[in-house]
Amino acid sequence: LECFGDLFAGHLLLQQAGIAKTKLEALGKTPAESAEAAFYHNKVQAAKTYAHRVLPLIQARVVAIQAGETSPMEAVL
Repeated sequence: LECFGDLFAGHLLLQQAGIAKTKLEALGKTPAESAEAAFYHNKVQAAKTYAHRVLPLIQARVVAIQAGETSPMEAVL
């Protein structure tokens, strides 16, 4: 469930970054020149950061899940 949530959040950020990039190009201003341009620039940067820092963790979680650790399910409550 956590893997799906991270992947879906990445999908949403990618969509937002695509829209932001189009709008940023249409503005024709640099982030230093316009608060709106800075907003769109930061949307793109946030998506890049998420892709580099969060999405790789999904693969690590999948490997851990596939290892078959069952101790939490065998706990006596």
